[in-house]
Amino acid sequence: VAIPHRGLSNMIEGQRDLVRPTPDDRVLQFASFGFDASILELTWSLANGGRLVTAPKEELRPGPDLARTLREAHVTCAMLPPSALAVLGDDDFPELRVLQVAGEACPAELADVWARGRRFHNVYGLTETSVWSVAAELAPGRGTPPIGTPIRNTRIHVLDDDLQPVPAGVPGEIYLGGQAVGRGYLGRPALTAATYVPDPYGAPGERLCRTGDLGAHRPDGSVEWLGRRDS
Repeated sequence: VAIPHRGLSNMIEGQRDLVRPTPDDRVLQFASFGFDASILELTWSLANGGRLVTAPKEELRPGPDLARTLREAHVTCAMLPPSALAVLGDDDFPELRVLQVAGEACPAELADVWARGRRFHNVYGLTETSVWSVAAELAPGRGTPPIGTPIRNTRIHVLDDDLQPVPAGVPGEIYLGGQAVGRGYLGRPALTAATYVPDPYGAPGERLCRTGDLGAHRPDGSVEWLGRRDS
C-alpha cells in the first residue's frame, strides 16, 4: 500500500495527542517489522526522544516470558493484542503507564482489569489509512469497549450500501476518510478502485477507504466494532 508522508506525520501527531509521550518512556517493540503496528511502536518511542525496547521473540511469547520482559526492561508503554494481554497474568507492572490494545476485539473484562491505575486505549486502523485512525480511552465497568472516535484530520463514517449515513445504533460499514488515506495498492488498480471510493462528504478528489468492517455509532458519537462484513 502506498501511503503519503502526511499520513505518517498525522499518525505521529495523533499519538502525541492521545499518549503524551515523554523522553523517559520505554516503549516495547512487540509487533514484528512485517506488521504495520511496528511503525506505531517505532514512532511512539524514537519520534519523541524515548527508548525502544527490543527483545528476542522467545522473550515476547505471551504469558510469563512477556511478563518478565515488561518488568525487567521497565517498560512504560506497550501495544498488545487482547489475546496476549489476556494471558499476561496478574497486573504487576507499576511502571506500565500506557497500555494499548489493537488487532482484535477487546473484551470488557480486559478493560475492567487493565484500565485501573493507567491509561488504557482501544486502537483501530488499517494499513490503508496510515495504520491508526480511531481510538478510545477505556475505563473499568463500562461494558463493551468501543473503538472510539477519530484522531486529528481523520473522519469515520458508518454507511449503508448507498454510502448514506445510518442512524445511531444501526449497523453499517465503517469508512475512513481524511488526510491519512493511502494512495492505493501498487500495481493493483482494480483493488484500489474497490477499496478507495470517491468521498461524497469531502472535498473534490478526496476518497474514503472502505474497511470491510461493520460498526454502529453510539449516542455519544463513538463507534462500536461489530465484526467483518464478509464473516
